[in-house]
Amino acid sequence: MAISKFLYFILLITSVLFYILYSETLSLYLLIFTVSLPFIMGICIISAKFLISADIEPDSDTAIKNGRIGFSLKIRNRTPLPFPNGIVTVEYSNNLMDITDKMTISIPVHPLCSEKVSFALTSEYCGILSVRVKSVHIFDFIKLFSCCVKPKNACEITVLPEIDPVSSADSFSMINAEESDIFSKHKSGDDPSEIFALKNYVQGDKPNRIHWNLSLKLDDLIVRHYSMPVNSSILVILDFCGNASKSDIRNLDTAAQTAFSISFYLAENGIPFKFAYYSSNTENDIIIPVSDQRDITGAMKEIFLSGPAEKTDFALTIKDISHEYSSILYITTSKDNLSSVMKESYMGNIRPFLIQSDNVSFSELERNNEITVIPAGKSENGMSNIII
Repeated sequence: MAISKFLYFILLITSVLFYILYSETLSLYLLIFTVSLPFIMGICIISAKFLISADIEPDSDTAIKNGRIGFSLKIRNRTPLPFPNGIVTVEYSNNLMDITDKMTISIPVHPLCSEKVSFALTSEYCGILSVRVKSVHIFDFIKLFSCCVKPKNACEITVLPEIDPVSSADSFSMINAEESDIFSKHKSGDDPSEIFALKNYVQGDKPNRIHWNLSLKLDDLIVRHYSMPVNSSILVILDFCGNASKSDIRNLDTAAQTAFSISFYLAENGIPFKFAYYSSNTENDIIIPVSDQRDITGAMKEIFLSGPAEKTDFALTIKDISHEYSSILYITTSKDNLSSVMKESYMGNIRPFLIQSDNVSFSELERNNEITVIPAGKSENGMSNIII
C-alpha cells in the first residue's frame, strides 16, 4: 500500500509538471483526473465500509484431528463496485494450548452479490478449536485506501481424537444380570420386561412367545424376542490433569486419544461401561453410562469444554466405587495422581495407563507390570494387549 501511495505521488508530480510545461487541454484534464482520483477512491472505500458484510460458519460442529476442517466465509457486497483486492485475516486457537495462530486469504469481492469463500484448517491436537475472522480488509482499485470489515460472529468446533486400533487379550461376553436396567443392542435374551425384536415364527421358537394379537392382524405368526440384560462392570476414567499450555498439550492429547480409542472399542463390541472424568466447571467427578458412540463423543466434548484441571484426585472416588466394577481403566497424565491411586489396596481390578512426556523418567512405574506407560504423542503404542 505504501508503494501505491508513492507511485500516486509520482503521478501527481508528473501531472503538475505536464500541466505547467504544456498548455494543451489534455494536460488540464489529466491534472484534474489525478487530483480527483483520491476523492473518488475514498468515496468508494467509505461505501464499502458500510455496505459490505462478512460472516463465518463451519461445515460441521465436530472434526477429527489432523483431518480437514472446512469453513465458509460469506461475503455480501451491496455496492455496484467490484473490489479486486481483499485480504481476510483468520485467527484460530485450541483451548488446550492457549496459543493463537493466524492465516490470511486473498479474495476478490464481486459487486451486488453474496458469495461464499471456502477454506480449511487442520488441528494437530484435539480440543475446542475457536475460529474467528479478525478482519476483512477491502482495498480500492489502486490501493490508496482501505477499510476493515469486522465480522461479529465466531465459531467453535470440537476436534475429536483419532481412533487407534485396540486388540484385547480377553474375549468379551455379555454377563447376565437379572436386575440390570441396561440391555444389549446386539443379542436377544430371556428378560420379558424389554422386547428386543418381533420376528416371523420359525421352527424351534417357544409357543408362549407368540404375539397373538399382531399375528391375527398380519395373518402370520409373529414371535417376541426378549432382550438380554447386561452388567455394566467396566469403568473408564480419564484423569485430564494439566494446564492449557504448549508444554502439556501432547500429554493431554494422548490421554484423550487413549480414552477415546478404548471407549470406542468397548462400544463397538456391545460392551456396556461407564465413563468418568473431572469437571472443572462443577468441580466434581462425573460418571455417566455409555451405550453408544454418541455418548462417548458427548462426554469428550464436555471434557474439552471444561478444560484440563490443574489438580485432580480420583483416589478417594476409586476407593469408594471400586467394589462396583470388575475392571477399572484409569488413564492419567499425572505421576503423583497415579501414585496416590497405587497406595490403596484395591489395585487388583484397576488397569492404569500413564501418559509419559519424552523428557521425564518414570523408571519406578515402568517396572510395575500392572501399569501401561504410553509416550506422549504415541498412544497407539499402548493399545495392544489391553487386559480388562
